[in-house]
Amino acid sequence: MKNKKPLLIIAISFIIIIISLIIFIFSLVNKDTIYENVYINKINVQGMTKSEAYDTISKNCEFGTLSLIYNNKKWQTDLKDAGFNYKVQDAVDKAIAIGRNQDTFQNILKIINLSYFGDKEYIDLDYTHNYKKIEEFCNKVGKELNSDPIEASISIENDKITITAGRDGKKLIASKIINELKEKIENDKEKDIDIKIPFDTKSPKLKYKELSQINGVISSFQTDYRTSGRSRAWNVELSASKIDNQLLMPGEEVSFLQKIGKITYSAGFRPAPVIVNNEYKNGIGGGVCQVSTTLYNALLEGNVEIKERSNHTFPAKYVPIGRDATVGDTSPDLKYKNNYPFPIFIKTYAQNGILTAKVYGDTTKAKKVQIYSERTSYIYPYTIYKKDSSLPKGTQIVESYGQLGQTSVTYKMEDGKKIIISKDRYSAKPKIIRVGTK
Repeated sequence: MKNKKPLLIIAISFIIIIISLIIFIFSLVNKDTIYENVYINKINVQGMTKSEAYDTISKNCEFGTLSLIYNNKKWQTDLKDAGFNYKVQDAVDKAIAIGRNQDTFQNILKIINLSYFGDKEYIDLDYTHNYKKIEEFCNKVGKELNSDPIEASISIENDKITITAGRDGKKLIASKIINELKEKIENDKEKDIDIKIPFDTKSPKLKYKELSQINGVISSFQTDYRTSGRSRAWNVELSASKIDNQLLMPGEEVSFLQKIGKITYSAGFRPAPVIVNNEYKNGIGGGVCQVSTTLYNALLEGNVEIKERSNHTFPAKYVPIGRDATVGDTSPDLKYKNNYPFPIFIKTYAQNGILTAKVYGDTTKAKKVQIYSERTSYIYPYTIYKKDSSLPKGTQIVESYGQLGQTSVTYKMEDGKKIIISKDRYSAKPKIIRVGTK
């Protein structure tokens, strides 16, 4: 009997241990609270009931205000009003399910590991959202802040050059704001979120540095229109104003006719003498050619490249032979190109009967040239006989003695070299004789 007593004690102790273990495990498995070391959004919710966990998470995790910041100014919107809400109930349900959502053995193992071996369970807090409303909010703020680039500008008065710096344009980048908002919500879990507004900047095409290369007059030319009638003088002054203040960047080509626009009465031009079919007649825009000619000569003196130019039928009285430039409604045209590596600026103005064209640029880099023109030959007029029934038969009367035509050459001297600019031909006016047939 003495040998059996220790065995009995051992058996009873083992039974007690087993029963205690079963009771302990049963109490663990049947707890109505969340097990140890379970976290929702980094908040420890162990030992809490579902309602306690819901209240705790709801209190500590909620959406507040989104503030967009620029230059110490804020634009705000309520994230909850924009459809942002944490899915607290879903997270609490996941927390309470830990240690309960597998088979009995695995549940017990999970509970023991959490309670006694330091295992931890982290549950992310998902949320509902409407980023479309955030985008709309960003676009609304953008309308207030966005700006187009402002080009640098130049103005010249009485040869005084004023250059105004431009400014970058900016456009709010809504996509970057949304991405940063997502990151802050998912990583920082802050109630109120501040975001510095990101912008996409756009530089102006025309910059101060480029325009600052224009430092003075590289050429100028004047013609006299004091003997013109009122209508012709009006056309000269109107045309000069239309092509005034031209800025040409390197490589840029310009059409005189495109600059001046339509030469019509509705555009402000008046009837004045023009050459039509080798004769002077009244036509809309008489005097425009004096402006194109004056500009042409200023361009020549400044060694600016001429792409297209035509001479008149007869030599112009206001410039040396071979140095005129005629234009029409659609053609001929005067076209020119900035062949310099710096911008040029053209001023044209007419006052007190003097028409002036000036070309401004970099005076240290502009080419120095001298322009010359000379007559190369005369063209003698041919004779036209016109029958006249009012005169006795055989009688001849000279109606017009005609006019000599001419040819000319225009050239420039550049770096000691003679370079031909143009060879021109000016028509002769025929001699007209009336012959009687009566």
